[in-house]
Amino acid sequence: MPRRAALLAACVAAGSTVGAAGYHLWGGAYWIAAVPIAVAVGWLAVADPTRCEPRPGPHSRANARR
Repeated sequence: MPRRAALLAACVAAGSTVGAAGYHLWGGAYWIAAVPIAVAVGWLAVADPTRCEPRPGPHSRANARR
């Protein structure tokens, strides 16, 4: 879990850096969108959707007798 927190912080920092640089160099508030875009790209790079699936337990339908 600490690894994921560090990656999230790195994505937020990268997005903030890009957003601030773009805002100061070219203006426009749309550069602030760099933060959620960086977080989304980082999440897609490190996400493991199989960890979100429930594990079959003793009372799951996969183990139930018919």
